[in-house]
Amino acid sequence: MPSDRPPPSASPSPVSRSGQVARHQTASRCTRRWLNTNQVFPETGKTTYERICSTSILGYNSVNGIYIRRSVVAFSFEVIDGIGILTIPVFSRTGLVKHAFTTRHQGFSQAPYASLNLGLHVGDGNRTVIENRRQVCAALELDFSGLVAAQQVHGERVAVIKGSDGGKGAMNYDETIPATDALITNCPGIPLSAYFADCVPLMILDPVVPAIGLAHAGWKGTVLRIGAKTIKMMEREYGTRPKDCLVGIGPSIGPCCYEVGEQVLEEIKSSYVGWRELVRELPEERWMLNLWLANSISLMESGVPERNLYFSDCCTSCRTDLFFSYRAEGGRTGRMAALIMLEDGDGKSGINSQD
Repeated sequence: MPSDRPPPSASPSPVSRSGQVARHQTASRCTRRWLNTNQVFPETGKTTYERICSTSILGYNSVNGIYIRRSVVAFSFEVIDGIGILTIPVFSRTGLVKHAFTTRHQGFSQAPYASLNLGLHVGDGNRTVIENRRQVCAALELDFSGLVAAQQVHGERVAVIKGSDGGKGAMNYDETIPATDALITNCPGIPLSAYFADCVPLMILDPVVPAIGLAHAGWKGTVLRIGAKTIKMMEREYGTRPKDCLVGIGPSIGPCCYEVGEQVLEEIKSSYVGWRELVRELPEERWMLNLWLANSISLMESGVPERNLYFSDCCTSCRTDLFFSYRAEGGRTGRMAALIMLEDGDGKSGINSQD
């Protein structure tokens, strides 16, 4: 979860040193025009809702010479076997992956973890969390026995997952991939997972190789540019080209709600020359920080085309009726999961790479 403790220093991006920073519009509060999901999810079947969170939070002009379009609705809300999830239609259309961002409902956990808590490290009962994970994997047709999880520490380590790693962290937190905040693989049938309750989940698909990645970016990971480093590792290990990558920026605390102090601001300044575009100043040396935009800039500076970034526009702090939020719920709450797995077979990508 995002915290106010400063991370190790990070070098400024060489790409951003010469850029001119334009004015922008940062939302002062969330616009809560969302699908009404207060009703009980259907117990069976699959229902897709194309309209999810408001698109009004992102609306920037240019930052460091990079144009960022107004966000469009890029995620869908689905109900599978009674479990509400968010998916990225463009990922689904490739036929290469199964993936999801979970919500907080239809699990077995009791308050304050009610009810679909998927984090083994928050104080919830181990057996309950395992049952929640089994239920989600069954609904998504993922192999629970092969699920891989990392011990997320707000760092910059990227782990390369091989077939022999399948199952690490699925049932026991002590068996997670140690001190790691991003996972990559080109092995079909191994579900990668990341857990969050305000931090930014970054889901990466290279439909050409194919290969996948999953990164956990709180403010520390954002300063350390964990998303860009994940793609760099995919490039080194699999020959991934950044311009081929599709990236989903999942539900997380938005620029409407993420207030930070001077320590965090100084770390952001050290990593982003265009830092003024990432914050909105408040009285008494406090700032509202936009993690979505910061991660977008980092990814684009690494070579990911702007058109290949897909936003959920969902603020976890605003929508505690759907999501867990570390900030909004006082630090004692559950965790959602971001899950992605390469399909078996020779599925062909629906995305055409441009040379």
